[in-house]
Amino acid sequence: MATAFDLTGKTILVTGASSGIGRECCVQIARMGGTVLLTARRAELLEGVRAGLPGVGHRCIAGDIWELVTSGRLISSLPQLDGVVHAAGFTKLVPVRAVSGQFMREIAQTNYEAPVLLSQQLLGRRKLRPSASVVFITSIAARIATRGNSVYSGLKGALCSFSRVMALEVASQKIRVNTISPGQVKTPIMASLALISLKAFKAACCVGVALDSDLLPCSNFRSCVRNAANSLPIRCKSGFCGVANLPRA
Repeated sequence: MATAFDLTGKTILVTGASSGIGRECCVQIARMGGTVLLTARRAELLEGVRAGLPGVGHRCIAGDIWELVTSGRLISSLPQLDGVVHAAGFTKLVPVRAVSGQFMREIAQTNYEAPVLLSQQLLGRRKLRPSASVVFITSIAARIATRGNSVYSGLKGALCSFSRVMALEVASQKIRVNTISPGQVKTPIMASLALISLKAFKAACCVGVALDSDLLPCSNFRSCVRNAANSLPIRCKSGFCGVANLPRA
């Protein structure tokens, strides 16, 4: 695929790389010449993604993202990086009256605590090269409420706020920090939410439900990796968005 963006010689870490948006990020980065470090829980799926990537030098680091981060196993295995895509995440639909402390911890570890702690480790161990790019895949749920999604929505909002502060703190190093907030994208996470039908999702979305492969070109992901202003929030409805005149966060 022809592209105006070249990531040749760049090494980029992608979490949640075995499926969905994370997998598609790996594909796009490899097509642009980048070397991808893939991490996710499911080793067999992860290896399948790696084997299908164009280019050479891609490497898998299998394991639960929370365990990988808190044990130090992930940070110890990383070279210096030119970019990071925080795409690991999952959710369950639970109404507020049924939310428990255990549920909150389970959701928070993957969706908020792991990317925050990994970011701290990357900076503390000087794993990010000057002019590196950090991209957090958040969600439009941070701004648009849906029933049963209170904890996930709150955590994605917190991650958006965290990214803005991080962007200020690393700006002097010319490290860019941005978020992409997709709408309804047809991924395994969506398929797992059995309480909601695809028909209901389509009715709620102005342009329907997107595929994971639609998200990156439509959300200008490549500019996030290379050229976007620091802390630019890219908000998508159903995986599609316009980015020309978005306000600075």
